[in-house]
Amino acid sequence: MIKTHLHQLYQNTILVDTLPADVVLDKGDFANLKKAPRNTTPVPRPSSFGEVMHMDVVFGPDIAVGNIHYGLLFTD
Repeated sequence: MIKTHLHQLYQNTILVDTLPADVVLDKGDFANLKKAPRNTTPVPRPSSFGEVMHMDVVFGPDIAVGNIHYGLLFTD
């Protein structure tokens, strides 16, 4: 199966479970995962307007006026 060769074909960031398809999972298997430590170092503020931009794709089940299906949203 291709699942056994993914680690050789792609980057090592791809993880595929090795559980059988009919496995019965308990909620406790996932509810007790440890959280990563919180980052308490503040991020430095940008020195000027537009130095750091954030972008997000906007879409949904409806179509906007003008037959628009998708959009890009930029914030500073």
